Amino acid sequence: MPAYLVTLNRSKSGHTLIMGGDAMVVFAANADAAKQSAAARFDGDGLAWLNDSTVTEVTAATNWVGWAFRVVIHGGFGSEGADPASVTVVGDATDDTIDEIGAALAVALNALSGIANAAYNASTNTLTIAGTADALGDQTVSVSIVPPGGASSIPALVGTITHEGLAADALSVVLPADAAVIPKVSAVLKQVE
Repeated sequence: MPAYLVTLNRSKSGHTLIMGGDAMVVFAANADAAKQSAAARFDGDGLAWLNDSTVTEVTAATNWVGWAFRVVIHGGFGSEGADPASVTVVGDATDDTIDEIGAALAVALNALSGIANAAYNASTNTLTIAGTADALGDQTVSVSIVPPGGASSIPALVGTITHEGLAADALSVVLPADAAVIPKVSAVLKQVE
């Protein structure tokens, strides 16, 4: 059964906002049932919920458009080998699946001076950040996946990072699965009860 966000039209005045609430999240069979459920919740201004509301189904995102994937290698670059390097790929209409973004990250990593063996394995969703021949396996890596308009990464989307080993080891990270649920914030709400 889907969830729906039911919001009152804020441009219309005269609504009785019980406990200040002008939006509800409702599980219902369809949009009409969601409006009717919202209207039945409170006595008084139920018609406002029927006539002056908008219903939006709450769903996961369908692609990675606008998501920023950033890989930082915290050392191993520059004349002294102590400088960091990073790449960022933002999902767009061309690269909107995890496999397309993983491949784009590999290309961006290989463009860094000092990395020539980055690769993406679409079967395991593993991004090899630096191969064994790149001799960066002893470096520290951080990976962030930031949603569109987001302020910070969602750590639960970042899989196992292999790093801080021997210089001859590979650096890698497991990116989200092809069938991963892509998070999406539908609305910011105020709790009233």
